[in-house]
Amino acid sequence: MSVILVTGSSTGIGQETALHMARRGHDVYAAVRSPDTAVELKEKIAAENLPVTVIRLDLVDPASIKSAVAEIMKRSGRIDALVNNAGIGGGRAVEETSLEEA
Repeated sequence: MSVILVTGSSTGIGQETALHMARRGHDVYAAVRSPDTAVELKEKIAAENLPVTVIRLDLVDPASIKSAVAEIMKRSGRIDALVNNAGIGGGRAVEETSLEEA
C-alpha cells in the first residue's frame, strides 16, 4: 500500500483523485486549505469507509507545508507519491511569481 498526498482535494479533480486512489487500497492524505469546509469530501470518505486522512495544507504558506509533511511523516513514515492538483493563478509564468504574489 502506497502513501499518497493529493493537494487540492476539497472538490473536483483533486477530490476524485484522492477517492480513486483510496478505493484502490492506497493510504491517502487529502490536502485542503480549510478542513472545516471539506464537508462533501468527508461525507464520501465516511460513506465508503475509505483510508483517507483530510489534512490542512495551504501551498502559499511554507509553515503549513512543513506542518502537513511533518504530520504525514509522523503518521505514515513516508510519502510515496504526490499528486499536486492544487494550483494558483496569475498573469505571468509561475517561475516569475513569488509566494507573496500568489
